[in-house]
Amino acid sequence: MNKTAAALTIGAATLSDTATLAQPPTLSVWRVNASRRLVLLYQAAPGPLRGLMRTATRLLPTSLRERLRNRLSKAQDDLVASGLLGARTASRGKPGETYVDISAADDAVDVIILPIIDWDLRTQRPQHLAAGLAARGHRVFFISLHFLGSAEPRRWLIEREVATGVYEVRLGRIPQHRIYTHPPSAAIADLMAEALDDLLATVGSRTATAVLQYPYWSPVVERLPSLRCVYDRMDLHTGFGMASRAMEDLEAALIRGADSVVVSSEGLVPAVRPDATLVRNAAAAEPFLAVPTRARDADAPPLIGYYGAIADWFDADLLLDVARARPDLRFELVGAVSRPGLGPADLPKNVVVRGEVPFGSLPDIVARWDVATIPFIINPLTVHTDPVKVYEYLAAGLPVVSTSLPEIKRLSDVVSFADDARSFAAALDAAIAVSRNPAEIAARRARIEGETWSARSERLRTQLDAKLPRISVIILSYCNEALTRRCISSVLSRSRYPDLQVVVVDNGSDDGSPAYLRGLAETDERVEVILEPRNLGFAAGNNRGIQRADGEILVLLNNDTEVFDGWLHRIIEHLADDPGLGLLGPVTDNIGNEARVRVPVGADLASVARLRAVEHRGRRLVTETVAFFCVAMPRAVIDDVGLLDEGFGLGFFEDDDYCRRVGASGRRVAIAEDLFIHHKLSATFDRRKNPEHRAVFHRSQAYYESKWGPWHPHRYRSEPA
Repeated sequence: MNKTAAALTIGAATLSDTATLAQPPTLSVWRVNASRRLVLLYQAAPGPLRGLMRTATRLLPTSLRERLRNRLSKAQDDLVASGLLGARTASRGKPGETYVDISAADDAVDVIILPIIDWDLRTQRPQHLAAGLAARGHRVFFISLHFLGSAEPRRWLIEREVATGVYEVRLGRIPQHRIYTHPPSAAIADLMAEALDDLLATVGSRTATAVLQYPYWSPVVERLPSLRCVYDRMDLHTGFGMASRAMEDLEAALIRGADSVVVSSEGLVPAVRPDATLVRNAAAAEPFLAVPTRARDADAPPLIGYYGAIADWFDADLLLDVARARPDLRFELVGAVSRPGLGPADLPKNVVVRGEVPFGSLPDIVARWDVATIPFIINPLTVHTDPVKVYEYLAAGLPVVSTSLPEIKRLSDVVSFADDARSFAAALDAAIAVSRNPAEIAARRARIEGETWSARSERLRTQLDAKLPRISVIILSYCNEALTRRCISSVLSRSRYPDLQVVVVDNGSDDGSPAYLRGLAETDERVEVILEPRNLGFAAGNNRGIQRADGEILVLLNNDTEVFDGWLHRIIEHLADDPGLGLLGPVTDNIGNEARVRVPVGADLASVARLRAVEHRGRRLVTETVAFFCVAMPRAVIDDVGLLDEGFGLGFFEDDDYCRRVGASGRRVAIAEDLFIHHKLSATFDRRKNPEHRAVFHRSQAYYESKWGPWHPHRYRSEPA
């Protein structure tokens, strides 16, 4: 287990607004630290045990009791502020409450499934793939299409564990709506992104991938640049006739921009993404393989079956024509009916429509059938469909008669095809003749060996991990322990980067910084600490970190900064987009050059960062100088240009100098307009008296000008963005 793997507690609770959903008891999730765990255990404990806990605290020394009370009070405030304690309070003391840990597996990517259907609607591709990924050690968060409502104060709620390792999440502060026709508004996308960001932070996610199964979710994921985006293109969505032109345009952009595109059939491979990965549908084979082989009752009319959605693509005319022409056959349709022409008055006596049934009931139902069918209309939607049911029919050993669906033509040795009533009836007769033949049953089952959801999940899993370069973040600290903690915490909790090294160089701090850093290095394997006995200065301190770092990309970061979701992914995108870049800096709210952008007083900085990432994505401002409060560079720059010049002493002008050296090497220097980093500005020199500050400045300026001539002061952009 990673040293910092998140141990989470899930407690059973009940939502006030779930009565119409008839769901099992809900689940709420919190970070677990010692203080919060105590609060939550106290809330869950029965009355007598709570009394014992109160008695035990009274036996503690007064000073320790006060410290404990203060810590628990703060933990309780944190839980209330997040809305989580309120969920517990509603059900505290109820019998049968339990706790389970959902700690992250070693190096396993967390997966957010953004589905096209809810978990309970019908067990299909989304549910099977989610369960398959969870079985491989991934924590899977399946986002419900039943939102908590705009009046709900909580951002999110993990309602229940729907399968082992799969957690259904309902998003709060969002009104209930359908996702199929139009993209979300900017306000809704913002709320959803904030909820998912908070969810990932709370569960301690280090790296995560979003699997989108409908284009609606694209603007949400766009606001979360640290998420790898995998588009699972399950169907030709335009074939359903629900999507607006805006939704179609959204899908086109998603196909172009997703990190990976997965398709369920060959026909869905987009022309613009020939690199799409084929992950076909499959069978949940085990329950169907258990269907017993029995001899057919020669006195009973053969039973022809179909299960699945009975919608616009179901060729009711074809099936009813066959049924009317063959009263010696019985037909059983299992599934929700949403198309006309199949009401009781429309059906001949030998056709029965059973409606929707639980997935677990299907093996027993198909065990009674002689032949299974897929009577689909041939249209753009079905031409691109790889029906899940064909694999399950064959796993049950049943002969299959289908209309001519291109994606299952490869199964023509075990599937018969017919497109009109006469040929369909003839195909049924041929299938009935061999329906109970043991050798034929064995051949059908053998044909789909390996066509399992387990195998499909493994193939999808290969798309979850980005092939990203190792990044080393070098943080220079000098006193200001609180600022250092805040900076490092933001890097470790918000980077969500799979291959991250954090090298912290302490430049002789005389406060609690060294002790804090030693403890951090012991508990988080991503962190390495160099403790210098004295202040080496900005250049020399960073050089020590650079020499320790082993990443392909290096980021120098001051300890008076705060980073936000997706910052490292933005850096990767820019450096990949322009191999000629030598140095890349962010925009910020506090700096003395073109990198400064207008930020409203009191603005939520995480929201500022998210908005810039969306509105300015991919944009850069080529400039001569970037300030080294945050700067990224490929390792090749250090190899070619060298380390920072330590002749600048304690600080100032080493960044200007390095920018000149990088420019002289033929590389460009730029500011990423879509990358916002908060900067307090000169936190180290704020600790010094102004005369010393000025003296250091002038000494460094003189040294710079001895190398490059007169220094030209930095300027703000004429119109801050």
